[in-house]
Amino acid sequence: MPKTHTTPHHKHHPILILLALTLLAAQSIITINNPYGIGPLTHATTLTIAFLTIAIAPFTHAYMPLRIWGFVPLGILFLGSARIIDLQWPRTDGNPHVDILFTLGYLSFGIWFAQLNNQAGKVLTYRAVLDAIAVTTSVILLLWTIPALRTSLDNPLLVLQWTAYPVLDATIVVLTGHIAYRIGTYIHAWYWVCASMTVQLAADLTWAQYGLDAGLTNHTLPSALTATGYGLLAIACAHPSVVTMRDLTMPPQPLSPHPWRHVLLYLPLIPAVIYISLPTTDRIDTTVRVTLTLLLLILLYLRLIGTTNDLSRAENESQHRAQHDSLTGLLNRSALFEVLEQRLNRDNNHHHSTALLFFDCDHFKEVNDTWGHATGDRLLTNISTGLPRQLRDDDVIARIGGDEFVIVATVTSPTDAHQLAHRILTYFETPFTLAPRTTHRITPSIGIAITTPPEQCTATELLERADLALYSAKEQGRAQYAVFDDIFRARQKRRKQLSEALRTALHHKQITVHFQPIMTGPSYTQTIGWEALARWTHPTLGDIPPTEFIPLAEELGLIHPIGQHVLHTALHHLTLLRKLPQHSNRTIAINASPLELQRTDYADDVFTELATTGLPHPALTIEVTERLPTHTPLPGSPANVPLQNLARLRRAGINVVIDDFGTGHSSFTSLLRTPANGVKLDPSLISRIGHDPRGATQVRAMIRLVQALKLDTAIAEGVETAEQATVLEEAGCHMAQGNYFAIPQSPTDILTQATPTIAE
Repeated sequence: MPKTHTTPHHKHHPILILLALTLLAAQSIITINNPYGIGPLTHATTLTIAFLTIAIAPFTHAYMPLRIWGFVPLGILFLGSARIIDLQWPRTDGNPHVDILFTLGYLSFGIWFAQLNNQAGKVLTYRAVLDAIAVTTSVILLLWTIPALRTSLDNPLLVLQWTAYPVLDATIVVLTGHIAYRIGTYIHAWYWVCASMTVQLAADLTWAQYGLDAGLTNHTLPSALTATGYGLLAIACAHPSVVTMRDLTMPPQPLSPHPWRHVLLYLPLIPAVIYISLPTTDRIDTTVRVTLTLLLLILLYLRLIGTTNDLSRAENESQHRAQHDSLTGLLNRSALFEVLEQRLNRDNNHHHSTALLFFDCDHFKEVNDTWGHATGDRLLTNISTGLPRQLRDDDVIARIGGDEFVIVATVTSPTDAHQLAHRILTYFETPFTLAPRTTHRITPSIGIAITTPPEQCTATELLERADLALYSAKEQGRAQYAVFDDIFRARQKRRKQLSEALRTALHHKQITVHFQPIMTGPSYTQTIGWEALARWTHPTLGDIPPTEFIPLAEELGLIHPIGQHVLHTALHHLTLLRKLPQHSNRTIAINASPLELQRTDYADDVFTELATTGLPHPALTIEVTERLPTHTPLPGSPANVPLQNLARLRRAGINVVIDDFGTGHSSFTSLLRTPANGVKLDPSLISRIGHDPRGATQVRAMIRLVQALKLDTAIAEGVETAEQATVLEEAGCHMAQGNYFAIPQSPTDILTQATPTIAE
């Protein structure tokens, strides 16, 4: 785990630790070199300080729960009492009481380590037990090689007295190692615990050598090691990071990628390899060595099986995570493409058709906005749980993002796909439970694409076809399905042609700009400015309407260069036109795509172009769609960037007008939220004048609304007849635009037409 888990006031002080280690090293040197002088006093003082620190720490740091951490002071109580008695009546003199206290102390620490391991779960505890038995067996094998041990077999109590402690130490060392492996690197104190237990194992091995060999009378080395071991444990208990072990809960850690951790499993084999090669002394020696070695091999074999199972399980889990959606457990997008390619190949070889149903949930955003994203996730989970029951065993379902799902099925005819779509629609008729006593009915829109053998179709192409059909289903009113057919096929072919051609058109500057005048004055006879309109004439495809290539440019990520081109061209030509006396005060209006306004540098680009041309800021009007405030933001872009850009433009004196006003469900709300100083009435409203008895009334009401809000500008767009112009003028609309007045034409033509007027 990262070091950020340790709070600032838990920061350790390496100088204090270095000082403690120096004192421990000093006591070891003094104890070994002055066995009859200051050595015993130094040894006793070190043990006293260490014991007090270890005993008090669990209470001062409030370790919890005490049913686990209480074994620490209990163990020190036994060990401290045993050490005091041992200093007066050494174990070499045959005092059995001190061994009882030592054993109780070791068992207390063993229980503490075992309970900490048990928090990690039964599987990990089982592995810890196997490792502990293996290491213990290895230590027994090591002890058996001590010649004095075999010569003392006639005194079993003596053998048990000196060999029990290294065996207990070995078990504890393995348990501490398992805990260190699982808690990671953020609890530095535990590494001092591991060091302490390792030194204690070395000390007790030395004690066993000295206790079994009567010829060894100088016990200063094991005494120094013992004091050092307890001193290291005291450092661990006093270390600030040990506070983070309060109420320690250790989740199973992922399998370590470091090979050395798995190599540790085989370290217990080293004594077996070494000592089985040494010559045996008698039959008992041979029997003991072979038995212990076989036991060691069996234990390591069991542990190896567990490690192999871990690797296999980790690989399967990793593969499952890579192929499945984390929320619903369904196949994800990458896995879907792999499965779909396989299904297409299989079905094509058997002359079967492959049906792909691509659907999403209508108005799913309202669920997130109303009840929150957690409820939205719960709804997706409920859908993914019940929907597979509507499918056949061979059908495949995947979630490819958001509320989008894909079903792949092998069908013998289009009817099978239609029936599957009906089952999905029927499934969604039952309201979903979002919370106790809260249900919500949601509908799907489904797009269906079906292959026709021996047609060669890729997974990407089939998904694109279903996507187009899904879009059509939504256009037709949602809560239904649409099938990709010849009409869609023609649309898809044209879309591909236009996609390639649009990139070429940008490169060769085939996108032109036309100006349509905006009229004002009595009977709309005066030109106040123009609207810049993008036009595209393809060499072979002919005129491509903006309603077709602008949405395509947005999908392809080409809208920004097109917008930049239109802005630059329009301002450049306006500069030339304003040099003419009759056009000196003309203005220009330019449409801005919602995706353009999502760019944080959009306002800066506009300011730069104006500065380059020298035009005053009020000469420019930016037209935005009324749906802008709810338009989906670009990935990683804040939702309020468009409004921030528009606010900057307005503060700089640039006009902002809401285009196509009056057609959306949120017209009035959009007007209040957007920093606009004018609106442009949608042509669909104007077209009702003369055709719908209520048309003129509705337009008058809309104009009165604009006037009541005291907006600077109200432009009627799409004026086609004299009747419409008359009604608009009588209603108080001061500006109008449409083919009734003039069709869009190139700025060059406008400039050419104006030049003879100057000459005259």
